[in-house]
Amino acid sequence: MRTTLLPLLACPDCAGAVRFASLDAHPRPEAWHESGTLACQACRREFPIENGIPRLYPKGALGAGVVRFTLP
Repeated sequence: MRTTLLPLLACPDCAGAVRFASLDAHPRPEAWHESGTLACQACRREFPIENGIPRLYPKGALGAGVVRFTLP
């Protein structure tokens, strides 16, 4: 995930702004982050960054029929 994309993201539950909670490296402009955690500033919910992709699922989405596939 690029650091510059952070202002475009919002919490899927409350639409609050998200920030980096933990990262694999120090956030720099134009940096790419493979893993880490984003946190909503309003409701404090956390979202993982996996393989450079922020996983912003609404509460209960994975248990409500969303199927997660892993490619070989």
